[in-house]
Amino acid sequence: MTPARPKLSVIVNNHNYQQFLPTCLQSVRDQTRAPDEVIVVDDGSTDGSRAYLAEQSDVTVLLQDNRGQAAAFNAGFAAATGEAILFLDADDALKPHALETIEALWTGRPSILCYHLDMVDARGTKLGRYPMTLPDEDMLPRLLNDLMLPFMPTSGNVFAREAIEWAFPLPEPRWRISADALLIRAALLVAPIRLVNQTLADYRVHGSNNFFRNDVTRTWQAHRGLTDLADVGLDLAQLVERAPRSVPTEYADRVLRGVLNVRMKTHALAPDPVALRTFLRKLPARILPPPVRWALQRSPRLQEAVIQPSAAPAWANRSRSSEPVEPRGLFYGARDRVEHERTLLTAPDWAWVAKHQTYVRSGPAPARRCTASGQG
Repeated sequence: MTPARPKLSVIVNNHNYQQFLPTCLQSVRDQTRAPDEVIVVDDGSTDGSRAYLAEQSDVTVLLQDNRGQAAAFNAGFAAATGEAILFLDADDALKPHALETIEALWTGRPSILCYHLDMVDARGTKLGRYPMTLPDEDMLPRLLNDLMLPFMPTSGNVFAREAIEWAFPLPEPRWRISADALLIRAALLVAPIRLVNQTLADYRVHGSNNFFRNDVTRTWQAHRGLTDLADVGLDLAQLVERAPRSVPTEYADRVLRGVLNVRMKTHALAPDPVALRTFLRKLPARILPPPVRWALQRSPRLQEAVIQPSAAPAWANRSRSSEPVEPRGLFYGARDRVEHERTLLTAPDWAWVAKHQTYVRSGPAPARRCTASGQG
């Protein structure tokens, strides 16, 4: 049976992109398959965007103070009624056949359609294809293991309403930009990603991009990406706990373990013990791997510094033999464990943890014997 024709909603989020907004909206008007509704959320623009939007009678315009991309997503989604939702950045543009292609591939089942993007400059000159390759595989295990997920930016995805409705409203304060990183991961928890091997939109690269930048070092990019990834994981776990009927609750702990791995890599790139301790206080004690728990168990001072004050140390009374085994441990290698976690605990503590790290797999740790130098 041919699935029913889906109702397509295009939600444009705009902040001070007056110079690109007309091109964006014209690309929506030029579709070979017209959208069923077009909603433009203006996020506190001060550049004349609102004067232009006041003249557009064929779109629904929502005005709000400058609260960021997640807030714009929330407002647009709350107003949308479509079964297929396409969030479009105001500096990007759709290819004329985009919505027709999406409708042809629509199955009626919850899913995320991801498609290729052409990169263009401020004048519309092509710069090549957006540098992202999506594997043809189920990406949920990858997400649950380490949060890593290749995905297209905002304008390169269309979501089934059922795949994302459970996650709204998105948390706003942290996601003034890059809210798509949280949204697509939330969608993947309940629906598969399907790759459309066609280019359906233009992704504009210009001097005012909020995320895409060419003027930074690779180290900065890696640190920024890992920091965002850790924040994504924390908020994703909270979304799961908020909607237990939509997503298996065990996903929350798996995501949080991935968060811990990612955050420690961030610390390796730019060590900041104070920020690390602040971050660890956000995690429930059950998430910390056994070697860290054992080290903490031997130091009340460290317990107070690291573990949430409100979290009961359930691990202290739990049989260690029942602990889930982390296949990759807290880090990817023993050297990382010693070199990059050293600032979290004292040197003697970490020397002992590093020496006995195999107990993550082999069972309870032996009694610690401290020498005068603190080595066990």
